[in-house]
Amino acid sequence: ADRGQLTTWVVVLLALAVGRFAFGAAYRYSLFELAWSVETDLRALLYEHLTTLSFSYYDRTQSGQVISRANSDIRSIQVLLAFGPLVAMSCITFVVAFGFTALAVWERLANMMGQTLTFLNQYPPSRLLDVAALALLFVIALQLREMKGMSTGPRG
Repeated sequence: ADRGQLTTWVVVLLALAVGRFAFGAAYRYSLFELAWSVETDLRALLYEHLTTLSFSYYDRTQSGQVISRANSDIRSIQVLLAFGPLVAMSCITFVVAFGFTALAVWERLANMMGQTLTFLNQYPPSRLLDVAALALLFVIALQLREMKGMSTGPRG
């Protein structure tokens, strides 16, 4: 009976590993596909803009330097779009795991010191996480509002 139960758990773990691999591969593929698509669109927009510039601009500016800067900037955006979400997800996972660990340690320390959990019931850590999430959303909203204001400004 123990051997059959062990086999069942091994199969379940292998199925979970295969599923995680498949979802991770699909997630990464879609991220890289999106980054490549954005990079292609940016290059097309840049080409459109560069072809509208006057010849006197190219007399004053070295065209190789313009192309080099454009390629560098577009490559930076592509790397940000490709790897930024992966790093963000890793950071979020770390923060959530750290929060759960801190909660478990906090409750265990409260029990070890002989205190009742009334303090935790009055001020549960989940409420603190809710307040932190709302504060983060507020900051993100402010940043997006500033970015929107910058994008609707005059073009030069």
